[in-house]
Amino acid sequence: MNMKEDHMRNSQLKSAYNVQIGVEDEYIVGVHISYERSDQLTLIPFLDELESNIGKGCKSITADAG
Repeated sequence: MNMKEDHMRNSQLKSAYNVQIGVEDEYIVGVHISYERSDQLTLIPFLDELESNIGKGCKSITADAG
């Protein structure tokens, strides 16, 4: 498990998870939760799985810097 860094230096380490959600017409059609620190390792496999589950690819993707 990865831990978030303690930037405030108050000894409160928190577990770090990476969550990705696929939405179509306001409905959640896919969720992936991992302990990877970066989307770079999880985004493409999530999109591939989502496409196989719903039978079509994504029109647009919104993500942060990584």
